[in-house]
Amino acid sequence: MMYRLDPRIKGIWILKNLLLSILVSMGVLFYELTRMFRFDDSILFIHGFVAFMVFIGMSIIGIVFPFLSYHYWKYEIRDNELYIERGVLTKIRTVAPRTRIQHLDVSQGIFERMFGLARLVIYTAGSRGADIIIPGLEVEFADQLRDVLKNVQNEDIL
Repeated sequence: MMYRLDPRIKGIWILKNLLLSILVSMGVLFYELTRMFRFDDSILFIHGFVAFMVFIGMSIIGIVFPFLSYHYWKYEIRDNELYIERGVLTKIRTVAPRTRIQHLDVSQGIFERMFGLARLVIYTAGSRGADIIIPGLEVEFADQLRDVLKNVQNEDIL
């Protein structure tokens, strides 16, 4: 059975995208204002307009894209593996054998805590960092999923 992420993850993704839009727009505004004092510009334009347009464009994309990402994010716990499908522009299908899972973390950042969600971080053998992250899980469900994935029977290893 394919599972979906908690719908509240869209709010986290939108919030992060809007914060990124603000930061990038501030950088563009700073660039515009520092260029304001140059007298060799042949084109006169309203300072702040480009920064405003960058903010509007990034905000629209930042609001639409999480809905698309949420639609394509699915995962399934199979007998011997974890299967994940995700991706809007690039489809990614990940299969992680349960026998290769070394350890699991349930993690919450500040935005996840605000929305009451967590992410499951899965470390597999043969890698330096986290191989798989499943975001947008209720905290209790993330703990249950961690316990299910960590319980690999000895006959499964052979």
